Amino acid sequence: AIKGKALPKNLGNEIARLCTIRGIRYHAAFAQSDAVAALSRETTQTHPEFARACNARIIMSNTVPALGEPDTYPYCIWHPKIATEATYRELASRYPDMRYQVGRACAAAGYSALYAELDLLPDVSIAEEAREGPAESKPIFEAIMNQPTKYAVMNDWARTVDPTGAKPGAYLNGDTMVRATLEYKQQHHAGLYDPGSFRNKHKRYANITEDWSIDDRTSPEREVVLTDDEIALLYSPLPPDLPTLNKDLLILMAAYTGNIDRYVRLRRPQMIRAEYHCIIRGIYHSTTFAKWYSTRPLALEGPDARGIRTAINARFVMCNDLTSVLKAPDEELPYLIWYPHSPKRDSLKELAEKRPEMIHQVARTCI
Repeated sequence: AIKGKALPKNLGNEIARLCTIRGIRYHAAFAQSDAVAALSRETTQTHPEFARACNARIIMSNTVPALGEPDTYPYCIWHPKIATEATYRELASRYPDMRYQVGRACAAAGYSALYAELDLLPDVSIAEEAREGPAESKPIFEAIMNQPTKYAVMNDWARTVDPTGAKPGAYLNGDTMVRATLEYKQQHHAGLYDPGSFRNKHKRYANITEDWSIDDRTSPEREVVLTDDEIALLYSPLPPDLPTLNKDLLILMAAYTGNIDRYVRLRRPQMIRAEYHCIIRGIYHSTTFAKWYSTRPLALEGPDARGIRTAINARFVMCNDLTSVLKAPDEELPYLIWYPHSPKRDSLKELAEKRPEMIHQVARTCI
């Protein structure tokens, strides 16, 4: 399926579906084969991602397909291949709802004349794509940045385009999956994709191509070398528009130090690698960070949420607030309650009386 030669037999398997989507997006003949066309028609209601992949590949092959329901409209139409400017112009003319996808493709390709014709809201995702695009994309980037107000119309995480609901005042925040990031590949194996995972296990953070960059090989690791400007952002106020950078370290540092403002600004919709452990450290060392996290119900769900709730209970105990720990289930009773601060004697006495399961933690704290 990855090589675009045949459909797998078990499309009920998540990995098989990802491989199929990857094959469709990379192989025009496979995308337009009778077997794939039939699959797209038969699964429009249950798995519209197949139809989206077919439509994306056909567009990138310089043909504008007959798009059906909005669920079959593709999001990414600029990778792995960029279509001609004429193709994108025809697509935007026939399907106005695809204008922002066309605008993003213009940013990736450097089609500044077509972008100007589209009359789009100045979108931050298109700006970030243009900034990382070829030299011909510079006019697009400048046109957006010169506007007094920018919008977040495209959402790479949800693969949505919402020009009517986009609120003014958006900034470049490093959340766009620019074309270069789509080149990272992951070799397929049984444990590659875990949709229930609370942590992000992928180098790719948003799945705009709907195939999680699955392949028959894994791209080699690249050494990350921070520039002086990137290092300066670790101890300087953040600018309204983030420059080109890998902001993962900034996210981890914000969580590690319990800096609520920076963390809320920088974090991604899904946790990145090591973020969970930095959050635990931030909660243990910052009462305000622990309190803020305790007010976020959605963040306190999932496989790793128990550890976060336990850390919150520990921090509150160290601040002599036993409200949460007295109501906590046994599996969320903290072990470490004496570092970085120790609770007062009266709090320890009350804790030992009302939660005798924690008498050993109380004893160690007393020592």
